[in-house]
Amino acid sequence: MSRLLGRLLTQSFPGKRTGLSDSAPAVVGEDSTTTDSYTSRGLDLWLESLRNRETARILDLGILRSANLVYCSARGWDMGIVGYSRGSLVDHCRRFSHDEPFDAVLCWDIPNYCESDDEFAELGQWLGGVLRHGAPILLSLATRTPYDDAPAQYEMVADNRIRFTRTSGESSRSTIFAQSRLGRLWPDFFSDRSFLLRSGWQEHVLHRRGKED
Repeated sequence: MSRLLGRLLTQSFPGKRTGLSDSAPAVVGEDSTTTDSYTSRGLDLWLESLRNRETARILDLGILRSANLVYCSARGWDMGIVGYSRGSLVDHCRRFSHDEPFDAVLCWDIPNYCESDDEFAELGQWLGGVLRHGAPILLSLATRTPYDDAPAQYEMVADNRIRFTRTSGESSRSTIFAQSRLGRLWPDFFSDRSFLLRSGWQEHVLHRRGKED
């Protein structure tokens, strides 16, 4: 573990480049969190898009979790991370440095914390600019309110299993991105499948539109 942390702090991981934004990931106190896991059909479908790739560049948009670095590195994938804490999500993304397009994105529940439709649309435009055509996005969005005041921390623990840590309690947050709203604000992407979870959250598997779409 000490070698892992050392490599993480120097922005590299088992021979794979790992880009970190200059914003510190959010840290939540142990006494105010709950941890659970669920079977993710969205993750399974997202992975299916990458199964025939010997190498891939993955963008993890959310709170930094070392387990995701381990998961991707074990498959020979490079990973870039935009570690989100506070402030404008789009500003965090714009400060992220990348030298070539990504092949896939893990987006988790971060978009629910955009403060407006304009910010959500700008996030989609930014993602469209850093992804290859056809690249899949695994996206989690709330379908009901209220929900937690801070984004959850997600970890891939198996090909169809996700573990998450969330802050306890609820807030008055009420930003909901329904399917029709998602399509209108993210025109660079089309929906492959979506899955409604018992928690009330919905997983979406999207793809970056290509020239033929």
